[in-house]
Amino acid sequence: MNKRILSLKNILPMLILASASLSFTTSCTPAHKQETKTAVQEKKSSVKQAIKANKKKPNETADKTKTNKSIDIVTEKHDFTLAEYRKMGWHIKDNEMYKVNGLNTILNAEKRSDIEKTILLGQLARETLWGMYMTEVSPRKQYVGFQGAGWIQLTGFKNYQLFSDFYRTWAPKSIVEQGVKTLATPGKAPYLVANKYPSMTVRFYWDWLKVNGNGTIHENINRMIKNGASYEEMCKFASNAINPGEKSKIKAIRHANAKKHLNFFNQYNKSRKTRALLNSTAYIHNICKDNNVIDFGLS
Repeated sequence: MNKRILSLKNILPMLILASASLSFTTSCTPAHKQETKTAVQEKKSSVKQAIKANKKKPNETADKTKTNKSIDIVTEKHDFTLAEYRKMGWHIKDNEMYKVNGLNTILNAEKRSDIEKTILLGQLARETLWGMYMTEVSPRKQYVGFQGAGWIQLTGFKNYQLFSDFYRTWAPKSIVEQGVKTLATPGKAPYLVANKYPSMTVRFYWDWLKVNGNGTIHENINRMIKNGASYEEMCKFASNAINPGEKSKIKAIRHANAKKHLNFFNQYNKSRKTRALLNSTAYIHNICKDNNVIDFGLS
């Protein structure tokens, strides 16, 4: 009996030491290692859930992708310079900054997508021969006195009368009656439009006048973009809306003008994104220097 008791007495301290050493090792395990294990488990479970969700709803994700591709959502403000308009192909002189301001006003008048802007500029380029003529040079006999004037050239007495109805909606009350009289006067009407209200002819034709009673050109192009229409279809629609009786060769020129602007916009947007990235990189670099933070290869 005494031998057994002694042996137990010897064993008990050993058991206590063993348990203490186990608790010590677990307590000494770094906390971040335990956290990373749990984080890894959580990530694995979240990945599994995401895979299951994608397997269950393949049609929904596919539809969203199609919709995003068919809609052009770029509606940013553009204030192009004279040099940039010249790169597009516009013939604007150094002393004609009012034309640059006019085009920028037209582009930013409504929430226009880049697609719409390029189609619109293509039409204006044809109407004014790339900004050289704000009035028609050699009008037909039936249009003399009410010849083409403005960025989208207002032509014919009937169109000037329609424009006067539009004019009443935005012109100051003090000059409305005088303006309406002028718009009905041969010779004076084109001069007034070309010199005072050239940009408003675009608002009239593009943003106010209904195309066959079914929305404006602006509204119809937005609808066509959402429905996934081709660029060619939209160009053709705009050309027919502005000048339905025009020859197919001239409409092809309008289309080519629009494509030229489209190429410029694509290059411009790419360079703008690059500039924004470089500016943000330089900004972060300066913050690092100001706060004595290690430079992560930003210089």
